[in-house]
Amino acid sequence: GRGATSRPRPYFNKGTYALADALVSTDCIDIPGDARDENACAHVNFNTGVLHFRPSNASKAFVETWKNKVASSTIAWMRDQPAFNLLTHEGVPGHALSPATAVPREKKGKPGHRMLYHAANASLLLGVLPNWLFGNGHTYFVQWHHETHAADGAPYSVHMTYQYGDTGAYAYGKRERMRQAGIWRADPPAFYGDGDDDVKFLVIADEGAQMRFPDDEPATIGTDREAHRVAIARHLQEDKLRRTTVRNGLALAKALGRVLVLPRARCYCDKIWNNLNACRAPGAETFTLPYACPMDHIYDLPRWFDDVGRGVLPDFREPGFLSDARVPSEVRASRGRIVVDRAGDARAGYPAWSSGGGGDAEAEDVVRLRHGFTAADAVAATAALASKRVVEVDYLGGAETFCGF
Repeated sequence: GRGATSRPRPYFNKGTYALADALVSTDCIDIPGDARDENACAHVNFNTGVLHFRPSNASKAFVETWKNKVASSTIAWMRDQPAFNLLTHEGVPGHALSPATAVPREKKGKPGHRMLYHAANASLLLGVLPNWLFGNGHTYFVQWHHETHAADGAPYSVHMTYQYGDTGAYAYGKRERMRQAGIWRADPPAFYGDGDDDVKFLVIADEGAQMRFPDDEPATIGTDREAHRVAIARHLQEDKLRRTTVRNGLALAKALGRVLVLPRARCYCDKIWNNLNACRAPGAETFTLPYACPMDHIYDLPRWFDDVGRGVLPDFREPGFLSDARVPSEVRASRGRIVVDRAGDARAGYPAWSSGGGGDAEAEDVVRLRHGFTAADAVAATAALASKRVVEVDYLGGAETFCGF
């Protein structure tokens, strides 16, 4: 993020935005289209996750009407966002608001210089915030635009939309997305192993849970009409490897009494409640595949946390957990490693420290497990690593890699 010293108010006062009665974020996921600022996202709803009102007479009148619309409606779904969209589109034929300002070509793309619109029967001058600086659940957590296009600037905010994995009891999906992105701030130090030497982790190497595809095949998925065939095939192959890996990882973590750190997952097809174009959600046809899957795209998080609470599953941490600066350096430094025999399985990659990745198989703090090992085998073989805060395993992806308790 931008940090505590970077507030959006100066941005709201730049360029044409300084003339707006109100600014609102958007559900639009088409970043190139939004960046062109030519009304390409006119068909998409506004999102009331981020709103900025100036104390103008027009804003005050609109907010009063908006409040009354929500308070007096007998329609169950007439909450703040549907009411906002209905009111701003009153007097508009179709769904596209009429432009109220023209941004000179030489100003386009500069902070705050964006098109404004006539809204609410032309009673309100409305600006729409760029979807890469005021991110939504897709631009931030699926496209990861702030990482793949860092030159476009760090987001001021993110709103948790395009989301799965939540229940009426708790927003598991939202929390895990923020944990995975390193922006969740509510976990205590003990969550990261700080101050409790009994908290120890089992890490599955990312490379060992990801497929190695032929070198003569492109690493990313194209946007042509046949690209989806490659994307679907890779998605299913890697999903199969990852499921087996995680299943065996949960078993090994339980046997060793450790917290499982999940491997980073690559998805070659987006997850959306709509059709997909070349395995991408409509509006996001140009974003790079594969992407780092949010956990709610591939795991049933409410059931996971329920099973952890009942002691059925061992505790776990999100992918990339050890990269979080809140994990003490002494935890990361206390590390042992396990090399597992693959019985000829050449599907997955190797971490650099593994013998298959060029590492020293005889190095100190490296132990080996045979193909088809049992829980008792694992406990005996790793006895020398029992004091290590982190134990990393290079591969667990075979159906018969782990053979029970």
